[in-house]
Amino acid sequence: MDSDRDGTFELEAYQRIAGRYNADGLGYVQTVLKWNGEIFVADRQDVAISGSNL
Repeated sequence: MDSDRDGTFELEAYQRIAGRYNADGLGYVQTVLKWNGEIFVADRQDVAISGSNL
């Protein structure tokens, strides 16, 4: 995908954040990787933590 419309395609990678046990899902890390002509390099990274409104 080309999310910032600059002509360079990006790849989105999602990694699950697990607690002490794999069943304890805490959230996700989203990394946007950008192609620099030779390799993918990290462009930006976000963390989403699961929860509820207080």
